Amino acid sequence: MHLRHRIPVIFSLSMLDMLCCALGAVIFLMILNMWDARRQAKVLALERTKVGDTVQRLTESQTELEMTQTDANSTQAKLRALEEEVELTKSKLAEAEKSLDAAKKTAAESDKARTDIGAEMATMQKHLEEQQALAKTARERLEEVEKDRSASAKAAALVPGLQKELADATKRAKALEDDLENLRKQSDETGVKFADAQKQRMAVQEEIASLRKLVDEQKETVGRVKQQLTVAEGRFAGIDLRGKRVVCLVDISGSMGSVDSRTLDANKWPEVCKSVAQVLRSLPDMTHYQVILFSTQTHFLLGKPGEWLTFDRDISPEAVAKALARVQPQGDTNLFAAFDAAFRFRPQGLDAIYLFSDGLPNVGPGLPADPPSDEYVQSTILGNHVRETIRTRWNGGNQPVRIHAIGFFYESPNLGAFLWALARENGGSFVGMSKP
Repeated sequence: MHLRHRIPVIFSLSMLDMLCCALGAVIFLMILNMWDARRQAKVLALERTKVGDTVQRLTESQTELEMTQTDANSTQAKLRALEEEVELTKSKLAEAEKSLDAAKKTAAESDKARTDIGAEMATMQKHLEEQQALAKTARERLEEVEKDRSASAKAAALVPGLQKELADATKRAKALEDDLENLRKQSDETGVKFADAQKQRMAVQEEIASLRKLVDEQKETVGRVKQQLTVAEGRFAGIDLRGKRVVCLVDISGSMGSVDSRTLDANKWPEVCKSVAQVLRSLPDMTHYQVILFSTQTHFLLGKPGEWLTFDRDISPEAVAKALARVQPQGDTNLFAAFDAAFRFRPQGLDAIYLFSDGLPNVGPGLPADPPSDEYVQSTILGNHVRETIRTRWNGGNQPVRIHAIGFFYESPNLGAFLWALARENGGSFVGMSKP
């Protein structure tokens, strides 16, 4: 009997079927990896384009900052020249006041001399009248004596004396008339001098008034130049600084105190506080304002919800900076609630909103009933909902409110795309802050 060994079958039909399925799975995974690589390449190209745009905008902002510094230096030189001119005008004003004092003194002396001459003229006039009366009496007596000459020898003897007395009286009257004429001439000369002094006094007063007006105008000009210099020195580069009634929306979510979800940054929030105060200080026409803080919910930094605060350039920016410094960033980012609170001021004259944030919202209305699990996709949906609501409900019609955005995203520049689009769609400007 021969024993036959059966050769074992290595590949069966079931084994071949499994190998085919495995090969198909490998090919499908390769196709998925290839598709994912292409998608990531497109995303990377888009991010590179956005980064290039951001770099270009930062370069333009740097150029504008340098031009602003040049303008500030030029304005500083003009201010120094105006201050020198003011000092020179003050010197002229002091000299003019001295001339006015001298003219006043001369006028007083002229008044006194004129009064003295008038009194002396009155006395001389009185003496002249007395001498004329004596001369008249002497003439009458002479006429009487001549009539009675033949009758009285004694009267004849008196004639030479009376004639001499008449001649002396006539001489004294003539001398008094000459003195009176001289006094009249002196009085006329004194009157002319007095009139000249009065004219000089009026001219000096007019010159002083003109100089004072010039000093006031120069002081006003210096004040305007100082204000312009202050605005130029504190200008926030890259942002359109217009608006009379302004709302500042400040993001106080937890991300505003950190670089990312794992890294805290002790300098980021102080830089935000400084930037808010600098923007307020740089708005040249602002009269009223409000500061609304938002994270998961909203609240008003300085109180008075729904009411305008009167802006004081010397007090308000510092008050806002100090109040913000006491805030601790925490919570989520509900950007929808923030804009809802801000646009409630539109019927009260709101014309500009300045948004200080670090990117996309992560809570609020707008998500579908079955939202995607990816947080970035959720934030994109929420951000699009905010932009659409602003366009269709809050900011439609004539004279839309300008929305300006200041981004503090530091390590994630791609988050600035949302803020840039938001500002562009609402007639505003956008600037991304560099890491301090």
